[in-house]
Amino acid sequence: MFVGSNYDKINVDDICDDEDYYTTVTQPGSKYFFIVVVDSHVNSDESLNTVMVDTVPHLLVIMNASYHSIREVHLVTPAHMNHSAGIEMERLSKISIGYEPEKIEQEAYIFQVMRKKDYVDSTRGTPAIYLCNISPICSFKMAWDK
Repeated sequence: MFVGSNYDKINVDDICDDEDYYTTVTQPGSKYFFIVVVDSHVNSDESLNTVMVDTVPHLLVIMNASYHSIREVHLVTPAHMNHSAGIEMERLSKISIGYEPEKIEQEAYIFQVMRKKDYVDSTRGTPAIYLCNISPICSFKMAWDK
């Protein structure tokens, strides 16, 4: 979950009826997240928005909403996950779900980025080749891929 702290909060009462906006948000550094660019279509108004999403189920909710279309999705990974010196943001092409071999009820996600590299979110650290019953959840074909 993303968290804003009080010193990051900007009060915009005059603009948005007591809604709070954050200049920065934080998330534990050991976790991946998604950057989603959407074209919103609400009341015949169109706008381009960027949304930070912290879980696959939340991403699926955004993908299935009828009032916008997904322009692009990026996976942001921490250094330990992408095996580099820092965080990386890469265009996401597919998400699959698999299950731990010895605890079949325990889910694991496999993220494939455009350069055909896979990242695995597994609580047990299981590589993708050892996961069971792998099936795709969604794939991302962007406008420029047509």
